Amino acid sequence: MGYILVEDIFDEMSQNITYIKLNSYLKRKDNT
Repeated sequence: MGYILVEDIFDEMSQNITYIKLNSYLKRKDNT
């Protein structure tokens, strides 16, 4: 169960990172 939990957290983290990267990219695009 521990492994599944870690995998879930890692999955969520990578999704969040992708979302944040996309957000900052779009913001940078708007500013220029």
